[in-house]
Amino acid sequence: MSNESEVIIDPINEEVEETEKEGEESQNQEHKQDKLVETPEARKARLDRQVEQHRKKHPELYEKTAETIKSKSDEFDYGQKAFLVANDIKGKNEIELVRAIMKDTGKTLEDVLESKYFKAEIKEMRELEKTNSAMDTKSKRGSQSASNSVDYWIAKGELPEDRELRSKVIAERRKQDSKGNPFKR
Repeated sequence: MSNESEVIIDPINEEVEETEKEGEESQNQEHKQDKLVETPEARKARLDRQVEQHRKKHPELYEKTAETIKSKSDEFDYGQKAFLVANDIKGKNEIELVRAIMKDTGKTLEDVLESKYFKAEIKEMRELEKTNSAMDTKSKRGSQSASNSVDYWIAKGELPEDRELRSKVIAERRKQDSKGNPFKR
């Protein structure tokens, strides 16, 4: 390398300093070598400090990200939905049950599906749905009348012990007989 000199003027003292480029270049190379020998722990610490400084300067960026993550964590992605369908979890109620248990326990989707508590809850939910769908709401067969209703005693064909209810039952029978229903007696 050639011996080139650089002139630096100090604005405060207005002095002229001459330095040799070779000396600076060797210092820069030594400094670069020191930086290259940064350990992974030191690098992580440095990057963590930089992230924290950036977070302090721009908090609005990090608040939005946290809100987005929170809102997305409540919803299942397509992969999780496919996993649920593959494990025979279908319908809004069953998916809501999975989501509620995950939220309450903090367990992962796989852990929830394997838990005894979830299996018992889903079995109970399915049995209730079967029972509700099996009941015919249009016919009177599925519903039980209360023993203190007039319809109950007319269907039974007997008279109750309660005097007031007995008079209502007799009045209803007379009404039905006067309509001329020949099949009922």
